Amino acid sequence: MKPFAALFAAAFLLFAQTAWAAGLSADEAWARASMGAGTTGAVFLVLHNDGAQAQRIVSASTPVAEAAELHTHSMNDGVMQMRQVEALEVPAGGSLMLQPGGDHVMLFGMKQLLQEGETFELTLTSKSGESVTLPVAVMSPTHMGPGMGQGSGMGHGSGMGQGSQHGTQMQMQPQN
Repeated sequence: MKPFAALFAAAFLLFAQTAWAAGLSADEAWARASMGAGTTGAVFLVLHNDGAQAQRIVSASTPVAEAAELHTHSMNDGVMQMRQVEALEVPAGGSLMLQPGGDHVMLFGMKQLLQEGETFELTLTSKSGESVTLPVAVMSPTHMGPGMGQGSGMGHGSGMGQGSQHGTQMQMQPQN
């Protein structure tokens, strides 16, 4: 029963929605469990902007890693490359999905292994200086993300996985 409770808690947190900064909200935050003695990890989530102006996320931090950087993948001469970016822009009235093979938060110098079923905190900061801390659910090393269905991943580990397409949402108070 204990593993089921941990899985339920991770699934609940996966679909928690957190609002902060002028129309911004985030939900479906997740990371893959560590494989071996890895020193890097990645966080994926969905950012929403209900406002009339584009919003920029300029930094991230977490107590489980020495550094957290905003990253993207791009194709360069037929080779997929990962690179750090100064900000992630969430369009006015739109969403930005951070997912395997695309934009994500890269974790360096992991202070602990990420264990499936556990959670950890991630703090995101917008260009306006407002921050929010949200829970990140640690999923299977082969998890592809909510609604991604089955398929192989790109970057940060690959494998087969199936994500849920439905979940509960809850509003949480921002932390500044």
